[in-house]
Amino acid sequence: MAGHWDLIGGHVETGEPIDVALAREAQEEVGLTHIAFRHLGFFEDSDNETTYN
Repeated sequence: MAGHWDLIGGHVETGEPIDVALAREAQEEVGLTHIAFRHLGFFEDSDNETTYN
């Protein structure tokens, strides 16, 4: 949707560390190469048995 902002997203591959997944998804989705990330927290969605970091 041109002209609209959204959050990047994706999935962690089996056995992939969360920081590696974040760097990969940022590169794939918006072409950003990270310098540093800081974990702010997580959200557990019990309805879908999913954890968002």
